[in-house]
Amino acid sequence: MSIVIVMLIIIVYHKKCFINFLEEKNIFGRDYGHVKGMENYLRITIGTKEQMKKVLDVIKDFVLLK
Repeated sequence: MSIVIVMLIIIVYHKKCFINFLEEKNIFGRDYGHVKGMENYLRITIGTKEQMKKVLDVIKDFVLLK
């Protein structure tokens, strides 16, 4: 298993709902709402290719729900 570190910075307009959705899937991000100009941003750091696929699948699921 190779380690790949990827950091996603995501602009989210339904941020609280998105964060709750991720947490239900055991994915945790960092809310950048405290940074001026980044109120709608969320950071997710991913370690492996398998984790990256899981996160992308969950993001797709969320987008399809909205």
